[in-house]
Amino acid sequence: MRIVQNVRTGFGKCGFFPLPVTVEMGEGSFLLDNLPACFKRPPMRRRVLPSIRHVLIHPLETLLLLWVLAGGRLSADELNALLLERFYSVPHRLVSRVDPDGAVSVNRDWKEGADLPFYIEQQRYGVDLIYAGVRTGDEAMIRKGILLIDWGFSRQGPQGNFPGTGDPMHSTSFFVEAVSRSCRILDETGRDDLKENVVRWKKPLLAAGRWMSRPEEMERRKNVDLLPYTHRYYLRAAALIQAAEVTGDPSLALVGRSYLEQGLSRQEQDGTNPEKGGLDVSYQGVGVFYAQLLLPYLKEAEQRKRVLQMTERAWQPIFERIGEDGLPDTRDSKRAMELGRSGTPKRVAYRLIIPALAEQTRLSGDPKYAEVGKQMVQEIWPQPASSKETSPAGGR
Repeated sequence: MRIVQNVRTGFGKCGFFPLPVTVEMGEGSFLLDNLPACFKRPPMRRRVLPSIRHVLIHPLETLLLLWVLAGGRLSADELNALLLERFYSVPHRLVSRVDPDGAVSVNRDWKEGADLPFYIEQQRYGVDLIYAGVRTGDEAMIRKGILLIDWGFSRQGPQGNFPGTGDPMHSTSFFVEAVSRSCRILDETGRDDLKENVVRWKKPLLAAGRWMSRPEEMERRKNVDLLPYTHRYYLRAAALIQAAEVTGDPSLALVGRSYLEQGLSRQEQDGTNPEKGGLDVSYQGVGVFYAQLLLPYLKEAEQRKRVLQMTERAWQPIFERIGEDGLPDTRDSKRAMELGRSGTPKRVAYRLIIPALAEQTRLSGDPKYAEVGKQMVQEIWPQPASSKETSPAGGR
């Protein structure tokens, strides 16, 4: 089905929820379902629906195409609505332990004198709050998300890095990606009071992206901090390519595309994107999430196709481990016993995996991904929410 393949490359993602995007020759234009404005750049549209001539010549193929589109879109929308109800509308599921000045989790402890470093990545939950606030119309959540990012930038040094942060390159990657995505979300609201934050953040975001792109920083501890972890290639690619879009610096995108190509080359025959030499269910899904974010920015159709193929293959090892409760078995995951930054066991990153499942349904037209996502939501985020719930699902 050649036309269906064209449709698969015609969707992108903004925030956590998948949103339609028309793509032609690398140009992207977000047509938001739920936000009031879109990027002002006029798109060069690819034909998605078949022409009248094609309908007349290939009526059965056309009906199949429309059925795939309608079924996939409906399933993805149902999952997105469930996410909005069970996750994005429940603030304590988004982030916990936030200081009044915006410091999150271990950063709050560090500020209060704890004998441990701060981690700039902990401030990345600002994008969750901003996106949720925009979707739900909750001004307090939007302002709180902005506060989290502002606290992060208050720790930035003159070279663009964040002196004193633990795990500097990886932690900065998380923060740069979250800020870049936050800028896009705020810009797309069309509200001048929110877009002012984008203007404020562009200069420090550019400095952080350029620090990440320095050859000496890219090589520093590479064997320990990058090579064992496939998802980090996609995270760094998403951070730099989105930052390039926000700041207008194409040099960041060049480095980001190099990371993307290296990540794609690492996938194994069974779909595994190896973490420490094998499969880790949680980080497998995290890598897919960040790879999907890149699709609107990839200029070459062949590269977009390879990213889509990678994501489709990557779900198979996860699906093979899903049990009767709808959740994946992590007992053979390589990183299942690791501790997060706060010293507690890491959780499966459902906050990224479930939106990525919705996006995969939208990209492929196959509702099976969204159906798996719905089962996960029902199991991990019961309704009504309990006030005894603590840290966010998938938090570090």
